[in-house]
Formats: sequence, structure tokens, C-alpha cells
Amino acid sequence: MRIPGISELTDGEENLLPTLFLLEGPLGVGKREYCTKFLEDGINDNAYCIIVSARITDSQFKDLFYKIDQKLLKDKLKFINPLLTGSGYEDVSLDSVYKEIFSFLHLDNKKRKQVPKQDKDPAMVEKQVCLVIESLNQLCDIFDVDAVGNFFQNLL
Repeated sequence: MRIPGISELTDGEENLLPTLFLLEGPLGVGKREYCTKFLEDGINDNAYCIIVSARITDSQFKDLFYKIDQKLLKDKLKFINPLLTGSGYEDVSLDSVYKEIFSFLHLDNKKRKQVPKQDKDPAMVEKQVCLVIESLNQLCDIFDVDAVGNFFQNLL
């Protein structure tokens, strides 16, 4: 899978998976467009793609990916608004985001952590996943910073 501009950042090395990148820059510089292109490329490479954002609505999400076939979009791209997970605003937690991610990937989070990599289903080990968190700052505003740190640690 190609990450736009990765060879310029890594002296030509492109096989860096799994990798975590943090994009930063002023408002309007094109971070969202970069991430949209990254996810589109992921879908075209048959990866499972997930975007987590409390800033956009479901209809704005669909507008970002209007060029992609709706069936493919449903099968390969998941939008998660952490404020709309759980059973209500009081129930908002990163646990509900985990559940949505692993449900979309057809994985059981507990099983995933307990089964040694060599014993896992080969189809699941080879599953490429592209995850975009639209705003780390906003995620830290919604949830405790330690909870956000644990969230990333548990995903990797």
C-alpha cells in the first residue's frame, strides 16, 4: 500500500507497516485531503479503512468519498464518530470505539490479544488496516489523555 509522500519522508523506504504518522499543520493546509487520498488508496489496495472523527457528520463523511462505489464503501470503509457511539452521551467511551473498529474488522478484541500471531487465522494476520484519527487534540478534549494513549497502545 502506498502512503502519499512517504518516500520523501523516509529516504525512499516505503515498507514501514505498521506505522503511526502524526500530521500537523495550520488550518487549511490540506491534512483532511491528504487523509482522504490515503484512505482512497487503501480501499483500492483492498485494505480495511477507518476514520474516527467527532468533527464531521455522516453526510459530510459520505461527501468526502462520493467517488467510491457505495457497496465498496460499506464493505471497506468505516466512519466512527466517538460522540455517537454507545447508548447515549453519558456512555461515550473509547471502549465503544474499539467495539466498532473490531466489529468492522470482524475480529474479537479479546481473542485478538490472547492468540499468538502464529496461531491466528492467516487471513486475519494479513488484513491491512488504515486508520485515520481526524483530530488528536479533539480526541484528548473528549477523553482523558491517558485513555487516548492507552487506546493507541492497545491498537498497535
